[in-house]
Amino acid sequence: MKLRKRCYILCVLLIPFVGINAQNDSNLAALSISLGTNFIDNTGSQNPVNFLSDFDNMAFSRPIEVYVGYELNNKIELFLGTSLNRFKSGQNVDGIFITENVDYSAVDAGVRYFPRNFKIGRDSSIKPYAHLGIGTHNLIVNQPTVNSGIGMQYFINPMVGIYANGNAKFSLDQEFFQSNHFQYSIGIIFKPFNTDYNDCGLYRN
Repeated sequence: MKLRKRCYILCVLLIPFVGINAQNDSNLAALSISLGTNFIDNTGSQNPVNFLSDFDNMAFSRPIEVYVGYELNNKIELFLGTSLNRFKSGQNVDGIFITENVDYSAVDAGVRYFPRNFKIGRDSSIKPYAHLGIGTHNLIVNQPTVNSGIGMQYFINPMVGIYANGNAKFSLDQEFFQSNHFQYSIGIIFKPFNTDYNDCGLYRN
């Protein structure tokens, strides 16, 4: 029920993205859909690459995420999405080894800034970015967060790409299960309305 409810909320929030631009093919081409997987470091470590030496304590069970992006221009993209995961019994959460499985879910929104687009050939490109936003995550109770991070998109052609993203989430409350944490993700990007094969990306010439 929790997954169904979040999917419903996400669909409702996406109506303005699609409805306002439904009569404009150019604006629809700026729309992207991302589907990926994620893992979460909530061990309490302040090291952003702690997962390299402590992956056994990362949440990586039922790791799903879905995001929608909308390019305003060649530098700025808005995004909105939801992610799911699960900490398993015996894993380290905030320095304590939990004794039962705990589900994680989040809804996040924000802005991506692309300082430069690196073209590779005629149709491919690499697009590094920084992002800033807000969200809410649920580990037993809901908790608002302020989010920031970096990532990269690699478009194989104007309609399909892959992405990698790192996200630091700063909780407003530092109680157990509701503290700051890192979330990392990889996945596939689809731009189903971007059919211009003369250039990769609608705006980034």
